[in-house]
Amino acid sequence: MIYVPAPDPEYGQHICRRAVRLTNVDGATIGELEDSVHAIRCRVEHDGVRVTGIEADFIRQPMSTCGSAMAQLGNLVGTPLSTPLSEFYADGRARLHCTHGYDLVWWAIAHASRDETVRRYDCATPDHPPGLEVEVSLRVNDLPTLSWRVVDDIIQGPAPFAGRHVMKGFVGWAVDTLEGDALEAALVLNKGYFTSQSHLYLQKPGKMGEIGQRFRGTCWTYTSPRLEVTEQQLSRRNFDNGEGLLEFR
Repeated sequence: MIYVPAPDPEYGQHICRRAVRLTNVDGATIGELEDSVHAIRCRVEHDGVRVTGIEADFIRQPMSTCGSAMAQLGNLVGTPLSTPLSEFYADGRARLHCTHGYDLVWWAIAHASRDETVRRYDCATPDHPPGLEVEVSLRVNDLPTLSWRVVDDIIQGPAPFAGRHVMKGFVGWAVDTLEGDALEAALVLNKGYFTSQSHLYLQKPGKMGEIGQRFRGTCWTYTSPRLEVTEQQLSRRNFDNGEGLLEFR
C-alpha cells in the first residue's frame, strides 16, 4: 500500500503541543520528548567534560524506520559538553540522524553543564489555516517565556522575531542573533512549530512512494535505503488540553 496524503478535516480545531524535559542525575542527563507524533527518551552519560555514552529509544514514531536511527547517536560519544550549537549542527550532520532525536541529545548535552536539576519546555502551536493569526507560545518550567504572533508561517511580532519565516532560514538567523537561554528557547519553539505540520494530513499506513521523494535527504528515514521501505505508522495523539504529555502512554 502506498501512502497518499489526504487533508485532515479536523485541521483548525486542534493544538499541537510538545514537551521536553531535561533532568540532571549523577554523571548523566536524561532527555524526554513527546508531541503529537513522537515520543523519545535518551540518556547522555558524561564525565563532566565530554559525552561518555548515549542510550536512546523511540517509544512512539511516525515512520517505521525512525527507531533505527537511534544507534547512530553513538557516534556522538566523545563530544565535549562545551561544543557550540553551531558546531554540533555544522555540515548538515543532523540529517544523518533522526533530527528529533538529535535535537533531544543536543538539549541534554547543553543541560548537562547547568546548575539546574530539571528544565521543562512546553510548546503550544494552534492549527493555523491560511490567513489566520495564531499565538505560538513556550513555557519554561511552567513560566510564560516566549510567544510569537504568526500568520502564514511569518512571525508578526514581537521584535526581534517580527518578519522571520518560521520554516525557512530561522535557525541560521537565530544562531547569528541570539545566544544562551534565549537562543535555546527560540529553537525549541521553532521545532515545536515545525512539528505542528503533522496536523495537516491524516495519518494512514503505507509506504511513502512519490511523496517521500519530496523530502529525500532531510533525515535518516528520508535517505536511501530507508526511504524506499519505510512505512507511516499510526503514531498521532491528541494533547489539546496538555494532559498526558511525557507520560509516554
